[in-house]
Amino acid sequence: MTVSLDSWVTQSDSVLAREIEGETVILEFDRAEYFGLNHTGSRVWQLLRQPSALQAVSDRVAADFSIAPDRAAADVLSLVQNLVEHGLAKVVAAPDR
Repeated sequence: MTVSLDSWVTQSDSVLAREIEGETVILEFDRAEYFGLNHTGSRVWQLLRQPSALQAVSDRVAADFSIAPDRAAADVLSLVQNLVEHGLAKVVAAPDR
């Protein structure tokens, strides 16, 4: 599944994550694989604790790290696509408003 800025994404239920010195280590239970996220990736991971629109995540990353919105969007989409492909995050339905 391909993600877009309109996608709503959250952390998968089958993972355990810990932050260590500003970076995040994630264990995916089904395959017993470890993944590491740098400081910026850790911020994205934090924002995905609750179902979130990737546009909002991208906007937050741009503001938090003082980077151009286009760059933040590309980086967030790339990371989240990877997280989804490895079963660390999942696309969910947008909440009813």
